[in-house]
Amino acid sequence: MSVPGGTRSTPGTMPLGQAPGPARPPGRTAGAGDRRPAPAGRSSRPRLTGRGATLLMVAVFLVGNLIAGSTHVPWLAGLSYAAGCLLAVGYARREALLLVVTTPPLIFLLSLLGAELITAGGSTVLATAEGTMLTLAAVAPWLFACTAGCLVVAMTRGLPRCIRDLRAALNGRPDAPEGAGGSGPTQL
Repeated sequence: MSVPGGTRSTPGTMPLGQAPGPARPPGRTAGAGDRRPAPAGRSSRPRLTGRGATLLMVAVFLVGNLIAGSTHVPWLAGLSYAAGCLLAVGYARREALLLVVTTPPLIFLLSLLGAELITAGGSTVLATAEGTMLTLAAVAPWLFACTAGCLVVAMTRGLPRCIRDLRAALNGRPDAPEGAGGSGPTQL
């Protein structure tokens, strides 16, 4: 099959630059106005699963801790904690918010231990323990403030619903009704 312009395409394929769908009026080119809006109720932002958000935090925390350790600027570790937490809470799916809110301190500790092991000099165990304790002491205000900030952001994104769903699942009611949270005694 011959296509204007001298290019050939095989049957069942489209030439480059042409998308299947309704034809455009003559003289009109593809542009920003051709994009379809996102369906109602859905965000156009990509959403991360719990694993994806956890891996995002590990990467941001580890890179931040390595940079903070090599430059001897401990507040960079706190800044990486803030960035990793807020990115993970902002891009996580609603179902993963409970995991994303509860795991950052542990992930930060593990990434800090890894960064200290990578950059440790001399006695590895002593240098790692000393560097970890000093860094944790320096970034403690960042850890508390950013964890509280992430909780606030997660509450606005649907964390209470995740907690109700978890409570319903623990009570043996996999499909709890919308208004069932908080009414009556719960059995754990």
